[in-house]
Amino acid sequence: ARPRLFGGVAFAPGSAEAGPWVGFGVAWFALPRWTYTRAGHEARLVLAVDEREARDGGRWHADLARFRELFAQPQVARPPRGALDIARASAELWRAQVEAITSAIDAGECSKIVAARTCTVNLPPRETAATHEATLLEALDTRHQDCVRLLVRPPGAGALIAATPERLVRRDGAIV
Repeated sequence: ARPRLFGGVAFAPGSAEAGPWVGFGVAWFALPRWTYTRAGHEARLVLAVDEREARDGGRWHADLARFRELFAQPQVARPPRGALDIARASAELWRAQVEAITSAIDAGECSKIVAARTCTVNLPPRETAATHEATLLEALDTRHQDCVRLLVRPPGAGALIAATPERLVRRDGAIV
């Protein structure tokens, strides 16, 4: 297990200025201090610190103690039914977009389009949002075990909770 950067890049110029991407910027990546990974029955907690912090210990020892305490708890609390406001793209709109995509490919206008059907979840007040975000991530863990699941919360933005079937960027030494 190694530290990983999480983030993304806007699909098109201006797309980060409106809608659900406000706060994420045109491109945003972060190296989390802590990353929890799980593969099957094996789980790891990965810490990213610089050389000074590694020698000092300081804050991350207290963080680790808190994680151990949290992981010892039986389960994440479930939100009450109806507490989440979920807005899904309509099935009719999705079908129309898929038909437009296949027509564009058939016409030779493009060779590949990656389509995604969005679902926007508006969470209750901030004091319970982290619990609900964890519950949504847990649901993705259960339903999409073959995908990379993530929860990213940039400063000043909402949260991106996703399951993606592919890694889009990989770095090996100086090669991206």
